[in-house]
Amino acid sequence: MSRMSLSFLPLACVLLASCSTSTPDSQGPPNVIVIFADDMGYTDLSSYGAKDWSTPSLDQMANEGARFTNFYVPTPACSPSRAALLTG
Repeated sequence: MSRMSLSFLPLACVLLASCSTSTPDSQGPPNVIVIFADDMGYTDLSSYGAKDWSTPSLDQMANEGARFTNFYVPTPACSPSRAALLTG
């Protein structure tokens, strides 16, 4: 082989390696549900240990998804906390 054809060999290998037929993940973005309630305590949902309230739909979502155990709000009132959550 000539030197010219040998110099194109690495380039050809890189180009062939970059052509792949694999498809990206067909999984879409995750579904995120934020429940923001005023004056709701940690144990007001039965999935977090409430005995007085039955919340079967929220319990199902908690069992099938992620449950957060440490959460805080920037202010004790609802409006500024909601604004902080929605605007970042």
